[in-house]
Amino acid sequence: RHGSRKNENKKEIQLLAHNIFIQGQMWGFRRWALQKLYTLEEYTEMQIRYVLQGAHMLPK
Repeated sequence: RHGSRKNENKKEIQLLAHNIFIQGQMWGFRRWALQKLYTLEEYTEMQIRYVLQGAHMLPK
C-alpha cells in the first residue's frame, strides 16, 4: 500500500515537472500574443502562482 502511494506521488511530480516545462516554453511559442498582455515578469509570476496553486502548495 505504501509503495502504491509512493508511485502515485512520483507520477504526480513527473507530470508537474512536464507542466512547468511546457508553461515556460509557451512564452517562446506565443510571445507575439502574450507580450501584448503581460511583461515577461508578470507572465512568470502568474505561471508560478498557477503551478503552486495547482500543486496545492499555496492557499487559494
